[in-house]
Amino acid sequence: MSLKSKIKSSPESITLSTFKNEIKNEIHESIIGIWFRNDLRIHDNEALYYAIKKAKKENKKLLPIYIFDKSQSQLPSPFSISKIPNSFTLFEQNFEKEIENICNRNNINFIKKWSSTLIHKNDLPYTDLPNQIPKVFSAFRKKIEKAIDEKDIEIECYEIEKEDYEELLLSEEEINKIHSQFSKNSNLITKLENVNEFMKEYLYPDMEKTQFDNEIKYDQRSVVKFIGGEDKALKRCKFYIENKLKNYSTTRNGNIGDYSTKLSPWLANGCISSRYIYTEIQKNSNEKSKSSANILVSELLWRDFYKYLAWKMGNSFFYEKALQPNKELDYEWEVPLNEYKNERFQQWCKGKTGYPFVDACMRELLNTGFMNNRGRMVVASFLIKDMKIDWRMGAEYFERQLLDSTDSCSNYGNWAWSAGIGCDFRPRYFNPIKQGLDHDKNGEFIKIWIHELASVPSKSIHLPYITLDEDEKKRYKIPSYYSNKNKLACIVQLPSTMKRKYESTSSVVATSSSSTDNDTCKPTKKRK
Repeated sequence: MSLKSKIKSSPESITLSTFKNEIKNEIHESIIGIWFRNDLRIHDNEALYYAIKKAKKENKKLLPIYIFDKSQSQLPSPFSISKIPNSFTLFEQNFEKEIENICNRNNINFIKKWSSTLIHKNDLPYTDLPNQIPKVFSAFRKKIEKAIDEKDIEIECYEIEKEDYEELLLSEEEINKIHSQFSKNSNLITKLENVNEFMKEYLYPDMEKTQFDNEIKYDQRSVVKFIGGEDKALKRCKFYIENKLKNYSTTRNGNIGDYSTKLSPWLANGCISSRYIYTEIQKNSNEKSKSSANILVSELLWRDFYKYLAWKMGNSFFYEKALQPNKELDYEWEVPLNEYKNERFQQWCKGKTGYPFVDACMRELLNTGFMNNRGRMVVASFLIKDMKIDWRMGAEYFERQLLDSTDSCSNYGNWAWSAGIGCDFRPRYFNPIKQGLDHDKNGEFIKIWIHELASVPSKSIHLPYITLDEDEKKRYKIPSYYSNKNKLACIVQLPSTMKRKYESTSSVVATSSSSTDNDTCKPTKKRK
């Protein structure tokens, strides 16, 4: 997508004096500015749709604006746990309101459009917002589905012709004329092709090369190359919905191959809209794909749900007890918040915990910025329930590593869910061995990401420290973190031969419930 955008260094540079003293009346009265927030796309962009409509009617030109927020790429420390709640409250609430006030005081017509959700704020079937937003997803989903069925909500995509947009853009000469009036701000640039050099000033050296090499080297083990932009997002969506949707319900927990939509990075960064995906699902859904279509729409609603919950809860959404402030935790943290150099936490981050399925998931994240939903639940459960590490440290690490990390609401909402203080406060535990057996039975996924175990027989891959004898460990060169036979606190639903071997080396064996999503193995109770 080609935009002749103006990019400022940070939101703080927009001030009253900027509007009042540096933009002449004859300029701002002849143009319509489009502020792209997290929706840098042409399709289904309601704000852009109405701006084009207004520009045509009033014979005005369009000035697209994107504001680069330095806080998104500059972290004062390897992790910054306070960044999310603070920036969410300040930027989304206070700053947006201040911009509106500035525009109003200077006779600039300010129109705000909400376009990052499937069900937009003004379409929600509630009269008292955000107070009526339920804390339970099923209640939210049923309310939305009923409103859709009864035609109280119409999910409409705003169709925009690219030619209409481009013909209304300011010319190079007109942009330069405006640019000259911002001479005090040397950080303004007018072409996207200049962004790379501009951004380097605001990135740490170790980020610069990764972000702005002419050729990005993708890990060859990745199935999808996540190249940003609207065109790539639309192409991926079209391919998956037309060719893979019917199998989504049975493959979405897979680990290898094209098993899920993998649209989350593009969604989180505004390259594609939830409504566009929904429309494509409706176009291509049939009786065979109905189940998969319903599940995929439900996933889109989960994103909305967490956004609206964050709106309702404010800063407390990011606190230790999140949605359950009065609940007493069943455990206490052995690694408290901000202990980022802790050895055990670093083992988790690097995928060297000694639990093969957990490690494979974490190494995929480390090398590609992606992890499927099942993997996210398993590694979160492991960090919280097995390692007793504050869940917010895991959430912040995900915030740094994930390609879809800009979707903070979903990230923190899911982590709170795993910690049992989210929208569903039932205790949940995902046994790392059982989950590996359920979703990577022969260890193909483990072998892809953990080269140390590549030669280990499939029957031993999930418990190399139990099922291999000392000679075999030496032969396969098993590292020490995969050799400790006392690692497991419990073992569930294992093949009988594996369980017998485990029983001969450990005195702790737990049975399992029939639920895949809540493996029986209670975490250590909080010490009195």
